[in-house]
Amino acid sequence: MTSPHEPIVDFVNPPVAEVSVGVQLEGATLDPSRAIRLFFPAVQEHYPNIAAQPPLPPIQESFEIPTQPMVAFQLFGGPDAQRWLFTSEDDLQLLQLQSDRLSYTWRKEESDASYPRYGHVRDCFEDAYRSYLGVADGEVRAPWCEISYANPIMQPEGEPRPDLSTLVRRVVPQDLSGLPQPFNTGLEERFQLERDGAPYARFFIQVQSTVAPPRRLGYTILLTMRGRPESPDLDGVLAFVDEGRERIVTAFRDITTPERHEEWGRQ
Repeated sequence: MTSPHEPIVDFVNPPVAEVSVGVQLEGATLDPSRAIRLFFPAVQEHYPNIAAQPPLPPIQESFEIPTQPMVAFQLFGGPDAQRWLFTSEDDLQLLQLQSDRLSYTWRKEESDASYPRYGHVRDCFEDAYRSYLGVADGEVRAPWCEISYANPIMQPEGEPRPDLSTLVRRVVPQDLSGLPQPFNTGLEERFQLERDGAPYARFFIQVQSTVAPPRRLGYTILLTMRGRPESPDLDGVLAFVDEGRERIVTAFRDITTPERHEEWGRQ
């Protein structure tokens, strides 16, 4: 596997706007008050801003064949649950912590910041996870992991959204009699990955029509790998996200068109 600090596919101007790495936690997890009292001081130098949000659902996958869909309502964490957001001074880096989840996100937002590359994202996540392990009183396990990349590809203001086939090679252009070009379109695929003959992860490709202010049209390619690490310790987590990064980067290369590669400055 490629080193985390070496490029797999190198673009001069990659369209990456957000990369997120997260883990589901079990064992010696921190409740909301201990998260503020113990974890926040350990990361405050790099993430001085704090805000509270409702908790997120668990990171997990069911590998069984789905049956008839059902509508259900579920509360996550109970009345005392809390998700804490710790952000960097420039707001480009974000830690999210709740009693059963920890994640790190680099996000471009509306800034002109350049993507700092995967090695930086991995190092920041590892530092935050080690800080968590340093204040947890006992063994912490991560039975589920997730890594995702968001890539918005936008047109200049005033230009129409191009046919999806100009961006994604898995789509074939087709004229439909009596219909104009679609205003919104997309693609969604999911793949099941196996280890020793048993499923351990899912890989998602999602392409969505996107509108950015003031009125720029385009698409966002979201690539995600979510599943069980081979071991629930830090080494297992890092190996899983390294694998996810390699699958995501190569999938992005494979599904996008050579014309776009030239536009992004593929090396």
